[in-house]
Amino acid sequence: MLESTTHSLAVDVVLKDTSPMGTLFVSNSNGTFFVESLKDTNRNDFGYVDYERIYGVEGIGIANIVSNAQEVEARGQRKKLKSLITFDDGRNWSPIKPPTEDLDGKKISCDPAQTDSCSLHFHSVTTLHNFGRVFSSPAPGFVMGVGSAGATLEGYKESDTFLSTDAGLTWKMITKGPNKYQFGDSGSILVMVEDEEMTDHVKYSLDLGKTWCVVFSSDSSSAYSLIRLIYNFGISIRARGLTTLPDSTSQKFLLLGQVGKKDKQQHGRVVVVHLDFTQTRGRKCVDADYEKWYVRHQKSDCLMGHKVFLPRLSFKYVLKILF
Repeated sequence: MLESTTHSLAVDVVLKDTSPMGTLFVSNSNGTFFVESLKDTNRNDFGYVDYERIYGVEGIGIANIVSNAQEVEARGQRKKLKSLITFDDGRNWSPIKPPTEDLDGKKISCDPAQTDSCSLHFHSVTTLHNFGRVFSSPAPGFVMGVGSAGATLEGYKESDTFLSTDAGLTWKMITKGPNKYQFGDSGSILVMVEDEEMTDHVKYSLDLGKTWCVVFSSDSSSAYSLIRLIYNFGISIRARGLTTLPDSTSQKFLLLGQVGKKDKQQHGRVVVVHLDFTQTRGRKCVDADYEKWYVRHQKSDCLMGHKVFLPRLSFKYVLKILF
């Protein structure tokens, strides 16, 4: 049984006990009739399936399939994974459209018009690196993921970090390399930290992901002039966990890190860094600070047959509290 909706049940069925793949079925409204939704879904030996619904948004979900399923079954070849997205509760699946440019403004290595050989793919439930949900949060429409653009998914170390603010319709690269990430203050605070290398800083955004600042532990006056609040670690750590409240309303985060060998005697093996962004908010938000955010399908302004909007903090509110 997978994460389901109020309208249908989702079940991933394995035809062979040793199969590393499954088939996704979704039901009708009362769960009495099932139809095939997606073949060759990726799963691991523990029964976890690469499938997640976008939190709080009706009908949208992301799943990974094995593109070379026959070779994996017959000859035991290494899996090649592709990510797909649905906007109609699993009735149709399509490739995820990648951004046209990378972090430096250069064109990506493939042609987004060729969807068979150029789409966006993400590491999902079977390779979990975050606490809680893999992609989305209760902040409406905000989705983050670690992945790559191309024919199939690259390894985790070779992947980059991407952000969507419209529930997976469009994406942009926000940093190179894989990162742990969390959402705070209903999406107006986004925090991420390097996930594969030793680091002495976190990156964060205070304007709904439009721009990012770096918090350096080094004494850099140029870095200090860029940001309002600085968290000085004093040491380099390997990030092991980044967490906040599950409802993504908090302005405080906890970063758990493993200390390098040269600092272990002074600081111990593990450190916890408290990240507090409360001073970046001049006041509490009110009803007037929210806007109607409309959820859209790729080809229309409707989702699941009707127009859907959710209340979300507006960019005007962010500008008021930052400047």
